[in-house]
Amino acid sequence: MLSLLLAASLIAAQPETAEQSHATEPKNLLVNPSFEEPVAPQAQPVNPHVIGQWWSFAGPEKPYWRHFEVADDEAADGEKSVRLTLDSEGYDGATLIVGATQNVITDTMPTELSGFVRVDDWERGTLRQYAQVVVIVWNVTANKPRTVAAKNYQIAYTFAGIEQPPFAIANRKFLFPRGELVDLQGQDGNPIEGEWKRFDLNPREDFKKQWGVDPSDFEYIRVLYEVRYDGRQANQEPPAHAVVHWDDLYFGERREKETEAQDAAASD
Repeated sequence: MLSLLLAASLIAAQPETAEQSHATEPKNLLVNPSFEEPVAPQAQPVNPHVIGQWWSFAGPEKPYWRHFEVADDEAADGEKSVRLTLDSEGYDGATLIVGATQNVITDTMPTELSGFVRVDDWERGTLRQYAQVVVIVWNVTANKPRTVAAKNYQIAYTFAGIEQPPFAIANRKFLFPRGELVDLQGQDGNPIEGEWKRFDLNPREDFKKQWGVDPSDFEYIRVLYEVRYDGRQANQEPPAHAVVHWDDLYFGERREKETEAQDAAASD
């Protein structure tokens, strides 16, 4: 009996193995976050409540939306990324959105929203042209902000292109992260082009600060990666164009801070 107790004590005292340590790392709630795996073709009609797949609102019912592409010509990590091409050619509508969206199941709002973004070929076609990430708490049954009548409430992280909310919407707060959070906005008001820029945000803290509640009692959380414009007058303003890549995306509980070497490698 004594030998069995000693053996059990030795096992308990052994340091955690690399495999065990890896198993305790926070989970990325996003599926296929670097777009290295094949992405299923866009279904029609669009199912906006699908879980764990990349999709967009693009379809006949929403002509102001465009679908994303998986690109193998630019990547911050691995060999692929998602490419959003904003192009007003042949389109006269005031709003155009290009995006990649995913719904995730979780009980609480994550504390890390991070990844890399790159902007190229930016041609401003209107004042309100910008790149952003939107986080939506969907189908809330309780613990709602007092000022929100809808069953969802949101934060839009607008990285570059504008410095003021582009329109009024009761259930969305617009934030404008800059500097260490994401260094994408240039001094001229347009995005910095041709460089991968890392972003690192804490949505849980932002929702608590902006909405006054720690999100809970919801069906799922939706994350949208977008480039878009609003209010463009096609007969008076120049063409609008931009190519925005997103890669190495993470949405989950906060991880240990990545090394400076990893960040520097992605910017090369």
